[in-house]
Amino acid sequence: MENLKYRIVMKSVLSFLFLIILLSCSNKDLNAKINNAYSILDSSYVEFRAGNNDIAKTLANNALSVGLELENDTLTGDALMSLCRTALRDRDNSALENYSDQLIELATKSNDRTWEMVRAHMNAEMARMNNDLERAAELYDVSLRISDSIGSKGMYAAEHFNKSFVEAARGNIAEAHNLVKRYYQIRKEIDPESEDVYGLIAVSNLLFHKNDLHGAAEVSMAARRLFKEQNIVPDPADEKPLKKVEEDYKTTLLQETQDSLKISSATMTVDSIIRKYLKD
Repeated sequence: MENLKYRIVMKSVLSFLFLIILLSCSNKDLNAKINNAYSILDSSYVEFRAGNNDIAKTLANNALSVGLELENDTLTGDALMSLCRTALRDRDNSALENYSDQLIELATKSNDRTWEMVRAHMNAEMARMNNDLERAAELYDVSLRISDSIGSKGMYAAEHFNKSFVEAARGNIAEAHNLVKRYYQIRKEIDPESEDVYGLIAVSNLLFHKNDLHGAAEVSMAARRLFKEQNIVPDPADEKPLKKVEEDYKTTLLQETQDSLKISSATMTVDSIIRKYLKD
């Protein structure tokens, strides 16, 4: 009888240990699958930044499939965010609407306003590209409110940068100036060592709308040099105002002036540009 009880107990213990081992292996496989999907997303972002939109889109769709399969809300949301970026570069309103609907469903399902914020941001970008400035301003304000309330300082900073283009285009120059200046202040709060090259697009655009074409040209030249050094490709909505500055100074300014500005811009840093043009 004692031997029988012993065998029963040992069988239960071994079954329990076997279950733990199975669960452990299963969790390891699951984590490996999620980590692999995030590696794919990282590669998608690299390709997007390099301008390879079709490759970026394929990779992001692969990551999205894993997120949906595993019902991993964070992975799903991050993949949808990547796909929104590729839709913007393609100027594909239909695709963006599809991803936006999925982001709203995800925000409701997960009770996470991050995805509502991402949706507002991406649609604001498309509205800005389509020159629907009123709609863009409304959506940036939505994203600003949510990012502030959930403590997303990165997005909160970014929307100051983004909305500056809208306010400049609407003729609200003082507001645009304050938005660009505040953007750099927040970036420094996040990382005191930060020298944000990307923000120079907003500085150049601001100067252009202040009718300071010399300043806008100088900053855009410095930005292009620094982008090349850091292998940065601007997002579609940000490339548009930068190209506008370049088109204007190349057709308006004398070649001698352009050459002089190219020389002066060659040694400029982000901090020196901020001191020169955002001191007010």
